[in-house]
Amino acid sequence: MSKKTWLYITSIVVVSLACVNDETAKCRYVLNIPPDLDVPGTPHFDTTIVRSATCSKHLLRLPPQGTETRYIIRMDTFERDLHFGFDEDDKQWLDIGQMPAGEYHVRLLACGNGGTFTLRLR
Repeated sequence: MSKKTWLYITSIVVVSLACVNDETAKCRYVLNIPPDLDVPGTPHFDTTIVRSATCSKHLLRLPPQGTETRYIIRMDTFERDLHFGFDEDDKQWLDIGQMPAGEYHVRLLACGNGGTFTLRLR
């Protein structure tokens, strides 16, 4: 094996180990929810998030849809209820890193928007 090839292989291993051992690596996802989910004729909104194995933390931002917003997220026996005001940015982030992969049904209740949508986690 040439010296150049050995350096290339070593670089790949070092980079891979650095990514795996980096405890600060965060993946952030932001939903762009269409308005008027509950109005007849509005197409069903769904989204899929594919979580990267290189991130140690996965955060999903559920954006405010009015002065007060509530998201109810359900799948089988899992349920999460988030309620926050427009300016409560820290409450808009949900840690999805430990949530099981699958299809979640999300109910949005807000003074500016409402309805249901599907969230798939992979």
